Parts: sequence; structure tokens; C-alpha cells
Amino acid sequence: MRSGFFFKESLRGIKREKGNTLLSLLSLLMAFLLLDLYFVGAYNLSFFSERLQKGLVLQAFLEEGLTDSDRDVLQIRIGSLAGVAAVEYQSADSALAELERDLGESIAGELSANPLPASFTVEPMGERKNPEGLAELAEVLKALPGVEEVLYPESWAADLENAFAKTERLGMWLFFALSAGVVLLTANTIRLVLKSRAQAVALFALLGASKAFLTIPYYLEGIFLALVSALFAWLGVAWLILGVIRSTLPLSLFPFTVGLLILGFALILGLAGSFLGIKKELKV
Repeated sequence: MRSGFFFKESLRGIKREKGNTLLSLLSLLMAFLLLDLYFVGAYNLSFFSERLQKGLVLQAFLEEGLTDSDRDVLQIRIGSLAGVAAVEYQSADSALAELERDLGESIAGELSANPLPASFTVEPMGERKNPEGLAELAEVLKALPGVEEVLYPESWAADLENAFAKTERLGMWLFFALSAGVVLLTANTIRLVLKSRAQAVALFALLGASKAFLTIPYYLEGIFLALVSALFAWLGVAWLILGVIRSTLPLSLFPFTVGLLILGFALILGLAGSFLGIKKELKV
């Protein structure tokens, strides 16, 4: 019964302050739009990073004249090394055929002999797909008998790790700034609402109303503003990604469960903003 009263009181308050409510909703909508775009960017960046990391492999070129049995033993030995996920053999003829496919023309007739060596493509495990892990694995491979040279994207791996680390740091700062913005916007809205209803609040206080009775409707208003703004922002970003951007860029919307977590996070931000606004304005 009492909870129903609080909800009705909150709705009455929202209707009485239509102008402030609309302005607050628009401000919070923009903040949540930016937050949702951050989550979309973080989700796609993580997916893109995983795809790029799959391309981080080492190429172990074999010495000329290695027998088939020696090659098989070497492949088993490489496959048993710590941090190695898979090993694939490529013969010299297969390497030349692949080069011709890339060039789009046949060059075998112009060569007196195949200059390309046989090799193993070594895919490291996830924990090895960083500059230090790749370098350590390359040194181990170079020390194996039958391996002439080991190549891997050394500078590219380091640049990739640095770029993603900087992007993550920037994203976290943006996330905290937007979250703080939502809390402050909600707090300011509740503070202005309380200021406009100061006489009514004072009258209820004089009549002996408890602090919970006085504050719960404003907590509900803050939560309502945050949740409605977050929901519309989510729908807007979904339309933007799925209906507009996806036709030109291969971006994905974050999963439905992440959207629900964002709504839960919006509830927490609305509650925090309401608490700050009430604490600053209500002196009972």
C-alpha cells in the first residue's frame, strides 16, 4: 500500500515538473548515448583484437636437405613445446604456389630453382601472443636443430599491444567521466525538484513525516529518469548500429545481457544521483 503511494507521488512530481523532467531526460539521454557508444566500441575493439591476435604466428624456416623423418620429428618436438597451440607444415612447392596465387601470375617457369624454403607455421597459445612471449618462443625455435630462421611480426605485435593498452586507458577515463556526469545530472535534477517543492516538504516534516517518507519519492524519480534515459539510449544505439552503420562497417551491437547490465548500472547511477541531490538540498 505504502509503496503504491510512493510511486504515485513520484509520478505526480514528474507531471508537475514537465519542463525540468524533459530537460533532464534529454541531458541524461545524451550521456547514456555516449556511454552505450563506449560499450559498443569496447565490445567491437575486444572482438577485433581477438581476430588480430589469431594472425600472430611464427614462421620457422627449415634447413635445406632435411629428411622427411627428421622433419616429422621436428614437427612433433615443436608441437610439444610449452606455449605452442598448433604447428602446420608447408613445403617449398606449396609456398611457391601460394606466392603465385598472391601475385596472380605464374613465376615458376622463370626460375631455375625454387628459392623458397619449407617451413612450419607455429601458432602460439593466447598467453604467448604478446611481444615478450613471441620473442621467447622464437628463441626456443631458433635453437632447435633443423631450423634455419624464425620470423614473426615483432614490431607489429608491440605496436598492437601498445595501441590497445592506450585505447583501453582512454576508454576507462571516458567511462568514469560519463558515469560521473550521469550522477551529477541526476543529482542536480533532484535538487531543483526539491527546491521547487520546499514548502510542501517542510509542511510534511512539521506534520511528523519520517525522512524515508519524504525522500523515497525523489529516489524513485532519479531512478526513473536514469532508467528511461538508458532504455531510449539503448534503443537509439541499436537502431544506429543495426539499421545504419552496419551496412557500411562490420560493427556489432553488444549482447542483450550486456544491455540488461547497462540498465542495472543506470539504476545504480540514478540512485547515487538521487542520494547526492537529496543530501545537498533536504535538511530534515
